[in-house]
Amino acid sequence: MLAGIQTHHEGSAAELFARNAVPLLVCWFGAALVFHPYGNPGAPTLLRTWAVSTPIALLVRTALVGSPTGGRLVVLLAVAMAFTLLFLLIGRGSANLATRTLDARSARRPGGSGS
Repeated sequence: MLAGIQTHHEGSAAELFARNAVPLLVCWFGAALVFHPYGNPGAPTLLRTWAVSTPIALLVRTALVGSPTGGRLVVLLAVAMAFTLLFLLIGRGSANLATRTLDARSARRPGGSGS
């Protein structure tokens, strides 16, 4: 969201963030209620949640803001899908790495599960 906001020059940063973030977050958590990416963690549930929520959020945002239609909307959707997937995978990978690092440190401590 922040990457795309830099290309817009109308409205405050807070307005731009809200009109982009709110539809995405509402759609993400709505899809999460269906696909359970947090209660059943793993790539399939995460990717289903992303694949459903992101295009719906973009269409909602487009309806609210009056952004591109036709071929330009398809390009916007492709770019949005690519960037949200990239950021989602970076975030998930970082979280997994942090969890493994903390688990390894915990296991090495006296009284940890690795003693």
